[in-house]
Amino acid sequence: MSKPRDQNIVFTLPRWIKKIWIICGLLLLSQSQAFSQGIQIQADQEPLNRVLIRLAEEYGVQLSFDDNLLSDYPVSVNQQFDTPEAAIDYLLKPLPLDYQKSGEVYIIFKKHTSPGPRTYKISGRIIDNRSGETLPYTHLVAGLQGMITDFSGYFSITSSQDSVFCLTISHLGYYLLDTLLQAGDKHVIGLTPSRYALEEVTIEGHAVERSGQVGEQAGMIRLNHKIAYRLPGNGDDAVFNFLRLQPGILAAGEQSSEMIIWGGYSGHSQLLFDGFTIFGPKNFNDNISFVNPYMAKDIRVFKGGYPAEYGDRVGGIVEISGINGNRKKPSFNLNINNMTGSGMASIPVRKQAAIILAYRHTYYNLYDAEDLGILNDRKGNKSSNQVDINVFPDYRFSDVNLKYAGATGKGDQYYISLYEGRDHFSYAVNQERNVIRLEQEAMEQSRQLGGTAFYGKSWESGFLSNFSLSYSGLNKELTEKQELFHQLHNFTLSSRELQYKNSVREVTLKNKNYFSLSDRHRLVIGMGYMHNDVTFLQDSLNVMSSTGLENVGRINLFAQDEYHLFPSISLKPGIRVDYPVYLQRMYIQPRFLFSVNLAENWKLNGAWGIYNQFISETSVIDDYGNYRYFWAICDNEKVPVLQAQHFVGGLTHIAA
Repeated sequence: MSKPRDQNIVFTLPRWIKKIWIICGLLLLSQSQAFSQGIQIQADQEPLNRVLIRLAEEYGVQLSFDDNLLSDYPVSVNQQFDTPEAAIDYLLKPLPLDYQKSGEVYIIFKKHTSPGPRTYKISGRIIDNRSGETLPYTHLVAGLQGMITDFSGYFSITSSQDSVFCLTISHLGYYLLDTLLQAGDKHVIGLTPSRYALEEVTIEGHAVERSGQVGEQAGMIRLNHKIAYRLPGNGDDAVFNFLRLQPGILAAGEQSSEMIIWGGYSGHSQLLFDGFTIFGPKNFNDNISFVNPYMAKDIRVFKGGYPAEYGDRVGGIVEISGINGNRKKPSFNLNINNMTGSGMASIPVRKQAAIILAYRHTYYNLYDAEDLGILNDRKGNKSSNQVDINVFPDYRFSDVNLKYAGATGKGDQYYISLYEGRDHFSYAVNQERNVIRLEQEAMEQSRQLGGTAFYGKSWESGFLSNFSLSYSGLNKELTEKQELFHQLHNFTLSSRELQYKNSVREVTLKNKNYFSLSDRHRLVIGMGYMHNDVTFLQDSLNVMSSTGLENVGRINLFAQDEYHLFPSISLKPGIRVDYPVYLQRMYIQPRFLFSVNLAENWKLNGAWGIYNQFISETSVIDDYGNYRYFWAICDNEKVPVLQAQHFVGGLTHIAA
């Protein structure tokens, strides 16, 4: 048997495979030789994208990145690295960037932050479900947190607990509503007006049921406008009669033509209607207010300690929101009383807006000659002497409101509100005694103008921005002439003439932004510009006097925070800054409000703040000892800038 021989088996590779292996070997050898010498990087505040491009060109490192993104990150380095990974790790470590390797390519990208706890938001508006009227400053409670809607009925609530919100909604004069809503925006919630069947009652002097709301905030009350015209007083003056029935506001019969809050002086308090100032909240008859009660929708009174979004007064604030009209069907209202005839019409426009027109006018002369007291003697009895006295008084009043209000398809609210009010009073006296004839004429008139253009933008992120442009102007004029004539000798014994004029105009541009930051935290930030133009003229015995500053402007910024420290404790710190351009000085006004629920049905409210006023009502005395009140700009020379500090506290008990 022969022994087998050893055999050598040889595999021969094709030539093209040999070439590939040789090329790969050369590439690996060149890369290993390049990296064996180390990677040197030098840069001094150079954009990261350029540093990486140089790294790729010099050392053959394959990179993929967003050139625009990396150009925003300057780097400084002067160091040697053993590997590309070490170099890239060092460059990206202090930056919000990361990388991963795919094959031989280093892919650089922005770090993805881990998502935090998810938050849910719900936003929308509260309206009257019968007329479509928005309901401003409505109270909402969602779980343990509460809030108040803004001027246009808008609300926004944030929660980290659940996407389903259990809401309790209340508004003065409406039924309470409990509802469940999914998270989302542009919700429209309708409330039903409350109506009560009348039963036989015994009147014992108690307050009118549901006439107002107190205790929500220190120094603030809300009034139920739906019963205002049923309260004691004339229907044309229902708003101010209603105000004067409230605690802290001057009672009727005590300078009833003025709005005095907590003992302040005339001009220290401000009346706002639809965002513009009404400088003349009175008239010569004192029974017809400059606010049509049928145009009022919501009335809020800040007697003191109000938040940072309100300014330019050291007294109180009365804020009246006007109706927006019925967007569902036309409505008309005609009324006549013992003083005026009035009418109001609301016409819908494509069910998204409405036009409202309201008008009032006196239909007879409200003054009799006996009302002037000229025919009475000092004892109050009618004069019995045989003196021929002829008195001819005349009084007229009229006002008109025109408003166009609506909403866009995206839920944004807008309106244009215009107002004009006039009254005119005059009398003439013709008296003859023996050979002396007395002739006297007097005239006093005023004209109040006002208007606001408003737009409320509801953003997709859940916050709201309000923009408004307002104008307000008051013109007052008084003239008086008197002549004493000797009829026998045909010459003038004495004569005098007085002329008094005062006008004030105000243009205001405002922006307010409402943010719901979390389920415990809300913030209001705003800014504005206000321009005043004031003129005053008094001409007596050919001597003319006037004031100094007439045309000035000022800038204001404010921030009002609201934080619920616990479900029972709410803190509202705020600050307002006013900068009168003409004074070249900044006025800083910090504010602080808090509320504490002490126990069931017991609540403690407090507020503190500093307040400045830059336009004030002051007085002069004429040659005959008469006081004349007029508006003037506070220049810190003739008229000082007013400053007040409010300390307000209140304890409220809600009966079960």
